[in-house]
Amino acid sequence: MPIKIDDFVDEYVESLRCGEAGLFVGAGLSFDSGMPSWKELLKKPAEKIGMDVSKEEDLVTLAQYFVNENHNTRAAINTELKSKFAKLSNVNHNQEIIAKLPIDTIWTTNYDNLLEKAFRKNNKICDVKRNKDDFTSSPKNSSVTFYKMHGDISNFNDAVITRRQYEEYDRNFEIYVTALKSDLVRKTFLFIGYSFQDPNLRYILSQLRLLLGNSPRKHYFLIKKPKKESKESQEDFKYRLNKQRLQIEDLEQYNIEAVEVDSYEQISKVLEKIKSKIKLNHVFLSSAQSGNKEIDQDSLNRLLMSLSYKLVKNDNVIVNGYGWNAGNAIVKGALMAIMEDPSKSIDEYLKVYPFPQPDAGANRESMHKDWTNIRSEMLDNSGIAIFISGNKIEEGKIVASKGMLEEFEIAKQKNVIPISIGYTGGESKEISNLISKNYNQFYEDDKSLIESSKKLSENFLNSDDTVDLIISMIRKIQQ
Repeated sequence: MPIKIDDFVDEYVESLRCGEAGLFVGAGLSFDSGMPSWKELLKKPAEKIGMDVSKEEDLVTLAQYFVNENHNTRAAINTELKSKFAKLSNVNHNQEIIAKLPIDTIWTTNYDNLLEKAFRKNNKICDVKRNKDDFTSSPKNSSVTFYKMHGDISNFNDAVITRRQYEEYDRNFEIYVTALKSDLVRKTFLFIGYSFQDPNLRYILSQLRLLLGNSPRKHYFLIKKPKKESKESQEDFKYRLNKQRLQIEDLEQYNIEAVEVDSYEQISKVLEKIKSKIKLNHVFLSSAQSGNKEIDQDSLNRLLMSLSYKLVKNDNVIVNGYGWNAGNAIVKGALMAIMEDPSKSIDEYLKVYPFPQPDAGANRESMHKDWTNIRSEMLDNSGIAIFISGNKIEEGKIVASKGMLEEFEIAKQKNVIPISIGYTGGESKEISNLISKNYNQFYEDDKSLIESSKKLSENFLNSDDTVDLIISMIRKIQQ
């Protein structure tokens, strides 16, 4: 029986948060970028040996036939691969979403490098295992490892495509087989864009099932529900339905559960759900204060330090722009929590985006576009935003910080859930007022969240009570 989408999302997100999630990518993920089908790739080589690719299903054997007929050379196949893959350059939407997830292990049978591009675009260092030699070294501080188990566009001569290569895979690529077995035991995989026709993977899965018995790790795969096509007979449609049911039941023997989607477009929505849910433990702290008003600087620092400490203690990632007279306290609190727990690292739990300042004599207005881009980037990587104080000095007067209000507006656009400590004054008071005009928009009529929001806006609470109230709100949101 296929698992419900929401149940799958909850379970996979839990694996992501524990650092125990992997991804297995097939050709389907690159189709929206213009990835050709295997039948397209082999059409011309097939014609050269008198075969019609539209009549063939066993394309691995078809490729082998071509090599046999050409004295064990595959130049025409390599030429076709180079021609088709040279046109692939655009990263698609699903690849962009995946690149923002905290995944550190990706296996793929694809030759293209679009997913790697997406990760690098997100400033992630990729360790790409294109061949056996790549296993002997890795770049420093890499955040994700790609295993290109069938080769890479950088060297089509070694790309796995013929039946003989599949038959000899265990011997020639033993290091990949060993590593994949280990990852399938240690991590929960999502198979996406993959048809499970690869005999290598089938063999590895069967070995693991025999080795682990009834306790293999659970994995998932996305599959489209069959729909009757306009010119399809009822009998043919029933046949396809039955075939998919049998495939789902067969994969359950390897503890791989189906996640059925209504359309391929819905895959994007499933990935977005995963992204949104995983972002809920990324908390953006927005605070800046140039002048004492509703709250003095010492009280604000104590509040910020205590809040960031408790957030990290509760396994939340802090995202911050290092605002005036606020960033230092936020970083201090986070570092205290990180140093107390050997399992936590600065890179994982503290994401700081310092705002560049204009050169001496330069106009600050010229920096606004850059600042907006940084704010957008921070909130794109956050699920909850907390607003505290927010003022600055203009012409000798204390005024509300327009930058904080801009952050609130960006948060709304990106569906980031706001929490504003209105009693600290500044722009946070105005943001509390804006939230109060439509609590349901932000808290979905959750009475406990609404009451807590009112307390933070209307009552001056001590530091401990404020932090406890915010932590309880975050836990409720993350449920």
